[in-house]
Amino acid sequence: MRQVLLGNLIEEEQGDENHPELWQRFAEGLGVARSELCENEQIKETRELVDGYFDIVKSDFAAGLGALYAYERQTPEVSKSKIEGLKKHYSINDERPLKFFTVHMEADEWHSEECANLIADLNEEEQEKVMQGAEKGAKLLWGFLDGMMNVDVCH
Repeated sequence: MRQVLLGNLIEEEQGDENHPELWQRFAEGLGVARSELCENEQIKETRELVDGYFDIVKSDFAAGLGALYAYERQTPEVSKSKIEGLKKHYSINDERPLKFFTVHMEADEWHSEECANLIADLNEEEQEKVMQGAEKGAKLLWGFLDGMMNVDVCH
């Protein structure tokens, strides 16, 4: 199980086109300079999302696996929707800023399948913890998205 999760993390972080790099390229495609990405303080909901996910994964392996699965499972479809919206509403058609989303359309399909296989190997009690972790993770994501609706982008 650890090897599968480690492989997921390595894929996210390794190489010239690691996921943080792809996110920075997306921001550049929106006209945001890399130097500006860390200038502003995180909004409360972002801090709650990050801290909450750390709390889940530190509390229990199965709960952490559930939170990860809940996130990874929805990412391919969300990424597809983001690409469509960015092209249609913002005329962003260049592959460079869209690559963050094209990569996640495929990678997280595989990642969620790997997580599902790990979950299937857990006993009934651990699977209940998976469900609790997934629900907590989903609530954190919903809170984060609610916070995005309140961000003043014109500051």
